[in-house]
Amino acid sequence: MINNLLSHIHPHKPPEKLQEHRDLTEKYFDLIVNSKGLRKVFDRFFDEFGVDREFGFRIVKEAVVMHDEGKVNPNFQYYIMKNEAFKDLATSKSDTNHSMLSAILFFRRYVDEVFDEEDDLQYEKKSFLLLLIC
Repeated sequence: MINNLLSHIHPHKPPEKLQEHRDLTEKYFDLIVNSKGLRKVFDRFFDEFGVDREFGFRIVKEAVVMHDEGKVNPNFQYYIMKNEAFKDLATSKSDTNHSMLSAILFFRRYVDEVFDEEDDLQYEKKSFLLLLIC
């Protein structure tokens, strides 16, 4: 069923699958970062903020790539994407929001890594960055 998840529909184009959308988002993120030299900007920011560069860049990139992750919501798939594969799983037309679920899934992806940080100052900075991005 995961292969049936849709991200966007258009009346004159084939539907875009969620995985295709993720891949395309990552491709364009990388293209923009590389063509505009933004990695140095991110690195300077993370250095000034005092958080590990690799963690900081990874979490920012994943926030962009995962922005539509909440579209896994069966109600969103059926009622908004008109995805018949989710007809039996859909429960409520009023519960089609995907934004909050995207934020929760993103938070869940990083919370353990942040909470496992042993350095107190890094823990505080990583926690702040995670909450800021959510």
